[in-house]
Amino acid sequence: MRFVASISRAVLSAAVVVLWLGGALAEDDILYERDTPYVPTPPDVVERMLDMANLKPGEYLIDLGSGDGRIVVMAAQRGARAYGVDLNPQRVKDGIANAAKAGVSDRATFEVKDLFDTDISKADVVTTYLLPLVNLDLRPRILEQMRPGARLVTHAFHMGDDWWPDATDNLRGRILFSWTIPAKVGGRWRVESEDGNFVLDVDQTFQTFKAAAHVERFVLPKLVEAHTTQIRDGRLNGTEISFAIDMGVGPRVYRGRVENNTIVGIAPQDWKAVRTPK
Repeated sequence: MRFVASISRAVLSAAVVVLWLGGALAEDDILYERDTPYVPTPPDVVERMLDMANLKPGEYLIDLGSGDGRIVVMAAQRGARAYGVDLNPQRVKDGIANAAKAGVSDRATFEVKDLFDTDISKADVVTTYLLPLVNLDLRPRILEQMRPGARLVTHAFHMGDDWWPDATDNLRGRILFSWTIPAKVGGRWRVESEDGNFVLDVDQTFQTFKAAAHVERFVLPKLVEAHTTQIRDGRLNGTEISFAIDMGVGPRVYRGRVENNTIVGIAPQDWKAVRTPK
C-alpha cells in the first residue's frame, strides 16, 4: 500500500479505525509499514461477506490484506480457490497454518505481497477490509483489472461517495458493501431493433449511464435523423445492460448482454448494438 509519504495521515487513519471499532490493538498490529491496521473480522461477518459475494465452488477469490487468512480459509471451505496477500510475514504464516489446520491447503494459498502489486484480473471475487484512502487508491486498479461480472465485497469502508454499492448489509453494526464490476459501455453505439434504428451516445458512471438516443428514419433516397431523445433508467449489472427509450409509441425497456464491442439483445428479441467511432 503505497502511502508511506504521509506518516501523519497513516497514524490518523489507523487511530480513526481503532476508535470506530472500539477495540484495542497490539502495537505491532497498528501499522506494518503501511496505512492499514490488522483488525480481525469476526467469523460470522466473514460468512456474510462470502454470501454477499455469491461465491460458488470452483471460483477464485482474492483477499487483499488477508491477515490471519480467515476469509481465504472459509472461501476454500466452500469449495473455492482462494489467495491472500499481506505485507506482514507473520500474518501470512498464520494464514498458511490456519489453512493446514482446516485441511484446505490445496485451495488456500498466501503470499507476502503488496496488494498494489497483486494481479486481480483472474479473480471472480475480491474482498477487502482496508481504510478509505486505501480503497480510493485501489479503485482504479479494481475497475481496470477485474472483469465485468466479477464481485467486490468490502468490510466497513466503501469505495467513495461517487461509486454507490449495489448492496449493503449490517451485521451487528458491521457494515458490508458489495459491487458487481460493470462492463464498459461509454461511447457511441449503433442500435438495430424492430422498433427502428437509433444511435446511443453513452455517458457511463460506474454501473449507471445516461445516453442521448438519435432516432433514425429512412426517407428516400437517404437516411435522415428524425429526432433526439434521452434514454431512462440506464443500468449495468456486470455484463447485463438495461435502459428505457420512447421511440414515439411509448417507453420500451431494452435488455441485453454486453460482449466487448457488441450488445446481444435479450428483450425485445433480435435487437443488437455495435460500438462505433463518434
